[in-house]
Amino acid sequence: MKMKKILLITLIFILISPLANAGIKFDAPIWEQVGKLVCRGEYSYTCSNGNCEKFQSEIMWEINFERSSIKYLNMDYSEEIRDKFFKYYSELETSVQVIFVEGRMLEFNTDKLKEQVLNEIETILLDIEFPNEYSNYTSVASRFTKLTCYG
Repeated sequence: MKMKKILLITLIFILISPLANAGIKFDAPIWEQVGKLVCRGEYSYTCSNGNCEKFQSEIMWEINFERSSIKYLNMDYSEEIRDKFFKYYSELETSVQVIFVEGRMLEFNTDKLKEQVLNEIETILLDIEFPNEYSNYTSVASRFTKLTCYG
């Protein structure tokens, strides 16, 4: 019985250790540290004509930095990562990590990883939707979505 406990604890440690915070640093681009992230949306605010509504986000993504793509896990669709931006501010011990995707911008907040055990990365998606035949909006709408990504 004692041997089973030791094996179980060892197995749990082996499975969790790749997720340990030691792997992600806030002073280097996240795309140079991990090949992929899995992200889930938490909530979204959409604003149009001065009115804002909060929605539960249904985003489920796999961000593949090696292939420069975002795959939607809840539908058959993917997008290309168009560009990336990174800037580290050593005097403030903070960084800006942004990717641009098809007219939208995602910012990864890796600064908060300093105190966490797992690589749970707060991510913000910003986009603007223009009226078209696929849209429910009659004027320009802006959207802010909070995601949590795991790497």
